[in-house]
Amino acid sequence: MDNTVLRKEFLITKNNIESYYWAFFHSNGEIDITPTVLYAQMCDDPHKKKVWERSTRDKYAEIVGMFFRTMKLFGTSIQTLSSTETQGFMQAYYMKELPFQTKTGKPTSASRMEAVETVLVDLIDESVKFGFRELDNISFKYQEEYTSDIDPADFIYACYIPSELFEQLLKHLERKSEFERDRDELAMRFGYEIGVRTEELVRNNNWSMKKIKAARLKWKLGDEIEWKNLIGKGGGGGKSRDVMIKPDLVEKLFEHMDKHEEIYASSEHLYCQADGTLLGAKHGTNTFYNAKINFNNSELNFKSFQKLRHSYATNLTLWGIKYGLPTRLVQDRLGHSDASTTELYQEVAHLINGNVKLSEEIRMVRLDKRKNAQREKEKNNG
Repeated sequence: MDNTVLRKEFLITKNNIESYYWAFFHSNGEIDITPTVLYAQMCDDPHKKKVWERSTRDKYAEIVGMFFRTMKLFGTSIQTLSSTETQGFMQAYYMKELPFQTKTGKPTSASRMEAVETVLVDLIDESVKFGFRELDNISFKYQEEYTSDIDPADFIYACYIPSELFEQLLKHLERKSEFERDRDELAMRFGYEIGVRTEELVRNNNWSMKKIKAARLKWKLGDEIEWKNLIGKGGGGGKSRDVMIKPDLVEKLFEHMDKHEEIYASSEHLYCQADGTLLGAKHGTNTFYNAKINFNNSELNFKSFQKLRHSYATNLTLWGIKYGLPTRLVQDRLGHSDASTTELYQEVAHLINGNVKLSEEIRMVRLDKRKNAQREKEKNNG
């Protein structure tokens, strides 16, 4: 089978406005109508026309072309594909195992994978609108594999978003209805200020209105709320954890509920559509990505909603250092079972504070411990 992505660019003038579109073809030269129609519809979206440069549309057309060619290799189509195929595509794309990718020896970057997921989520949404498939929760998860030359502290530092930059990012959330914008800002704050992951926003019972209203009855102004048994990743719900919702965030939460009382009167979940139905699992990811595109700030490269939790942990560590709190207290608040994980954030926090010497000292101790542990392991295995 010819593995070349067959696509062709067309310049179309309509109402004196020039637009670029891409048509996709089968290897025999016949037009592949499904991706052509869906991608044209995506490009016609007023928001995307505004923020997608021509080069961006070209790159995204390449992704769409790769996706449809891969679906053919899998023996499926947009009508019949499942999470098995989409996850398989994402994993192969990440590891650069697809026959049409350039092999460089390193996995695809996180920012590129984020773009791929966003485009494919939009593609699935358009396919539902056109009646190609029923609405369902397609998963685009893939397993990240970090190469040995990426130090975990460096990774955390690369993920960090200062509070000033985060507040600017919030100003670039998509302008939807007032409810949707307020809801999305609250979701972003939940990620940044208490480390909630995107899938944790919409897990059943995590943020049920019944639980929130019950907690509100016991809440006093200025108090935190301990939110127990937050369900995370995994088809079976994953490991549950507890989070502490800060007083100012609790106030924002209740203000949001009061402001949109009519919507929440019929909704069972905090993170819902305007009609009360539950949001998709990737809503947080898409919210962050669209705001990042609107903002167009290079400091947000490599950043995503999932990585907001690293900023939360770093900020909490900075707070602990500022007030001289014992490492154990910060560790308990972060929920780290191993103190060495907390020490990673301390290393990063000291670097952010400008205390490079102390940060390097912590790193040297950490690396020595790792070397000693490796020697001990080799000794026991030998």
